[in-house]
Amino acid sequence: MNKKNTINKYYIYIIVAAFVYAFYNILNKMFLVDISPLAFAWGTSVVSAGLSIIYLMFSKKTKQIKKMNKLDWTYVAILGVVVMSFGKLLYFHGLSLITATSTSFLLRVSPISAIIFSWFLIREKITKKQTLIMFYMIAGVFILTTQGQFTLELGSIFIVMAGIVIGVDHTLTRKIIKRGIHPNIMSSLVMILVAISLTVLVLIFEEFTLVHWKIFLLCGSLIFIPKLIRNMALGHIKSPVVGTVLLVHPLFVAVLGALVLGESLTLIQASGAFVILSGAYFLIKQKE
Repeated sequence: MNKKNTINKYYIYIIVAAFVYAFYNILNKMFLVDISPLAFAWGTSVVSAGLSIIYLMFSKKTKQIKKMNKLDWTYVAILGVVVMSFGKLLYFHGLSLITATSTSFLLRVSPISAIIFSWFLIREKITKKQTLIMFYMIAGVFILTTQGQFTLELGSIFIVMAGIVIGVDHTLTRKIIKRGIHPNIMSSLVMILVAISLTVLVLIFEEFTLVHWKIFLLCGSLIFIPKLIRNMALGHIKSPVVGTVLLVHPLFVAVLGALVLGESLTLIQASGAFVILSGAYFLIKQKE
């Protein structure tokens, strides 16, 4: 398989991940009514960590862990204990306050933050065409999710901050992978560290309970695979570009919202969907 076909394959992987993220977003919003954001973040993280441990037990690539040096572990620890844990808390707190559709739009500040952090952390840039396509798609996301009208709320601020953290996550993940660590190994270690961090917070601030374990099992399992897929893509595609392709995520949220939650899609939203899809097409046609 030549390089172009390989890159196109990972673009498809990202789009699949975006669809699963959308379904995850809808389910989270449905279940957050009865569960606190911290408990939800913790429960889903513990399930993802459990799946990560199972993966590490049976993967032949686990031997790479023995070869990781102190700097590798430092990056993984920062990503898991600080970046991802903080990002999850921001996401669930924001989602509990605003709609799933608004959340999907505001999270899309991630490719913009990824451009900034990619330049500072790994000296990686994207082309002018890719940047223009990114803003073109963001405009489409805005039309799709807000119909041109938007009110800034506390939940919105949390989600914007979560989107910035996602940009850091994409960049730091790519930096770790470029150091020679397999994406799935890195992802598994990070998920375990996130679960440990949130467990400490739950023991301090929450009344420990497993009454919602079925919901945690469903949502925690659902987020596990797209994380692996996304990280594999980050091994081949620049982090701002990955974040830009993920702009199709709000489109999937809108469609699933209509099918699952009975939300309507207007002609204005349809025009936003066209902008997103056409932007994704042009982006995939660009050379990495």
